[in-house]
Amino acid sequence: MFLYKTAVYKHGTHDQKTHGGGRGSRVHPEHGSGAQAVYEALPKKLDSVGSKVDTEFKRTEDFAVANDLATAKTYLWSAGKATGPRTAAPAIQNARLAIANAAKKVSARSIPKSMRLSDIGDELEALYTGLMMPAGG
Repeated sequence: MFLYKTAVYKHGTHDQKTHGGGRGSRVHPEHGSGAQAVYEALPKKLDSVGSKVDTEFKRTEDFAVANDLATAKTYLWSAGKATGPRTAAPAIQNARLAIANAAKKVSARSIPKSMRLSDIGDELEALYTGLMMPAGG
C-alpha cells in the first residue's frame, strides 16, 4: 500500500488522455509515441529503402518487374509526403505489396534478386507496423 501511494503522489494519475502532452493528448511528450517516432524517422528510412529499390530497378531487364519497382517508388514518395503516421502507413503497405509482386516475378529466375526484394519488403513491413503502433506505444 505504501508503494502505491508513493507512486500516485509522486507521479500523479497515469491517465493517458491527460497525462502530459496537453489537451486531449495521449502521448507523453518526454516519452514520445511509437508511431510518431517512426514517422519522424521516416525520411531517412525512406531514402535508404528508396536507394535499394533504385539499385534493383537499374539491375532489372524485365518490364513487369521494373513497373512494380516504379510503383513502389511512387508509394514511397507518397509516404514521404504524408502528414502523419496513419496517412503514411497505407502508402508504405502499398509499396511493400508492389515489392512483393516484383519478388514473385523474379523468384523463378533469380533467387538472389528475389531475396533482395524480399528483404526490402521486410523493411517496409517493419515501417508499416511501427506506423500503426498505438499512440502510447
